[in-house]
Amino acid sequence: MSFEPNSRVGTIVSTILIFSALVAPAGAQTLHDYIASAAGRNPVLAAFQERRDAIGARQRAAGSFLPGAPTFAGSYVTDQAIRNRNQREAQIGVSTPIWLPGEGTASRRVADAEFARSSPQSALLKLKVAAQVRDALAEFALAEAEAAVSARRLRDARTLEADVGRRAQARDASDADALLAKAERISADAELHDRRSLLEQARLEFDGLVGMAPVAKALAEPVPPGTDVSHPRLDDAKGAVDTARANQALVGVQSRDSPEIGVVARRNRDIGGRAYDNSIGVELRIPFATETRNGPRRAAAQAELTEASAGYAAAGREVGTEQRKARVGYEAALAQRDLARERAKVLSQQSALVIAGYQGGELSLFDAIRSRTLAYEAEAAKVRAEIGVARAVGRLNQAFGIVP
Repeated sequence: MSFEPNSRVGTIVSTILIFSALVAPAGAQTLHDYIASAAGRNPVLAAFQERRDAIGARQRAAGSFLPGAPTFAGSYVTDQAIRNRNQREAQIGVSTPIWLPGEGTASRRVADAEFARSSPQSALLKLKVAAQVRDALAEFALAEAEAAVSARRLRDARTLEADVGRRAQARDASDADALLAKAERISADAELHDRRSLLEQARLEFDGLVGMAPVAKALAEPVPPGTDVSHPRLDDAKGAVDTARANQALVGVQSRDSPEIGVVARRNRDIGGRAYDNSIGVELRIPFATETRNGPRRAAAQAELTEASAGYAAAGREVGTEQRKARVGYEAALAQRDLARERAKVLSQQSALVIAGYQGGELSLFDAIRSRTLAYEAEAAKVRAEIGVARAVGRLNQAFGIVP
């Protein structure tokens, strides 16, 4: 009877964490594929192109000759229903708003700033989707690796049960030992069922998010460089500041509602008159600039700029803190992995010695089962530590705003 928990399970776990792009089969799914698929299923990202199209329409509108649509107006006046002294008057006119000086350029700058900000907004949304995919894939990889450990334990438990059963029939072992070996096999079987259930749940969760079957090897990512990388959250916050400044400039230009200019045609006949007089003219409307109108608009624009500037500063601090925390977590995960590997190796060796002692009649079956249980618990802890390193690398990439 042999016990080598590190042989098969260790290979499975190490395979998960080795960057195996060169040896992966053709068409193998990668983390990039998973994130792209999940992003395509995200309702906000799915409609993001339409939002960019809407901003593009505002850019074109800001570059048009007129700020709004022309207006048609008409009227007809008669005294026929009152005294009927033959007074008649008909008037029609077409007017259109016109840009204030600099208003068109300022409006275009606001739209340009919004369009420029849409790219980091899209990248930030995709980064959030990437975090969901990374977590879901890590849960699957952990459940798969733990299920492999449990399957190995069950296989050894069945071997032990059969061996002790034969020895009990030959009177080399007691019935109590046979029952103890059977209880160990039942416990291992129950553990495997539980972990397979968790594995299936993790698979379904991943499929619901991504729409593709998970592959644990895709969890492997390179550690990000130590140099600063552009983070979409900072880019988005900077875009908010640029947009607020452009909007503040526009508010300063829009000191009044748009003036209107139009053409008026009139046809009228005075009281008692028999001939109609026709006339045509130009009409101009210039609204007044009042503090009642402009004060609240300036205050709102200034508040927006202040909020955006403070948000940019806060985003810089928070991103820096998140990156440092992720780096600390990664280093801690490496230390935990090394310790877990060492502990699993020691307990594997100790279990092999105890098993040999039991087979030689020097130790009890209880001691053998207990030592093997400790070894498998250490193996499961090593698996969790291995996946913990991969998860820590993913969180480090998240903190630096890196999407595969």
